Amino acid sequence: VPPGTFDMGCSPADLAPCQPQELPVHPVTLTRPFYLGRYELTQSQWAAAMGTNPSFFSNAPDSPNRPVERVTGLMAADFLVVTGLRLPTEAEWEFAYRAGTTTRCLRSTYKRTHLTRSSASNHMKYRQALSWARHVHGSQLG
Repeated sequence: VPPGTFDMGCSPADLAPCQPQELPVHPVTLTRPFYLGRYELTQSQWAAAMGTNPSFFSNAPDSPNRPVERVTGLMAADFLVVTGLRLPTEAEWEFAYRAGTTTRCLRSTYKRTHLTRSSASNHMKYRQALSWARHVHGSQLG
């Protein structure tokens, strides 16, 4: 994800109610790019790094390609140490999740655009944000 600046936090204009820890909205600048995986960690990826597979659903022929599950926080922390990876910071996650929009989530931009029959320019902004989000999150987005 490339570096950038965004307003972090919740605004009363958002569709969902704000939580106290999301206030006040404040500008945040991420000065360096960061890596954010597009897909869930698979059982085979976990087993290759950790030597075991904790997943309950591990007996199907396609299990190695399914997401790993039944992982505790301590197990996840060990995985990060072994692989040299890290979780995104709260600011990095929110920046990536917003995908260039000014709302708390990409979907609320879509709903507002179509429910209010906004201009073609707003629809184009949504399409651009969706394209950016697909790059970050993968193809599972609308």
